[in-house]
Amino acid sequence: MTETPYELARTLISRGSIWNDTCFELVVGGKRVAWGSRYNDLARHFFPSAPFNATGAVLQVASEGVAPTKPKQPRLRFSFVHIGDEAKRLSIRLAEDFRKAKVALEQNIGIESLTEQLHLAERRESPYLLIMGRKEALEHSVILRNRKTQEETILPILGLAERLKSFA
Repeated sequence: MTETPYELARTLISRGSIWNDTCFELVVGGKRVAWGSRYNDLARHFFPSAPFNATGAVLQVASEGVAPTKPKQPRLRFSFVHIGDEAKRLSIRLAEDFRKAKVALEQNIGIESLTEQLHLAERRESPYLLIMGRKEALEHSVILRNRKTQEETILPILGLAERLKSFA
């Protein structure tokens, strides 16, 4: 639904009857750093009366005796606030555009409450809000609000991340 691109790894092998659902792995710099799978059928065997999903993962951490340096975090300029399912799906698609443009963006996909999203954006102290409701999602636009002046501008989402580079 979000048109997020992904590719299934040909080398990823399930563990038969245990890891029998969705398998995944994370590869960084050509090295596998994490892998795992859902194992709902195995969990049902041990907890037959409790319907729930189960996931397991293995994270591989290598240490070479030198404390890693913390990467410099980009200054957060934009907090994305969505209202409704259409806006949520579109905001997920836009996140990839922001990543490619190297524009810092924060959003809370799992939080539906507008009040809570605004509260979290305020705690992050990002100077700009990107607000998208159902109307904006259908019109393929977003409201850019300057938190300091409360000035709002309606912008088309086509090329939005590149356009907002001038604010970053």
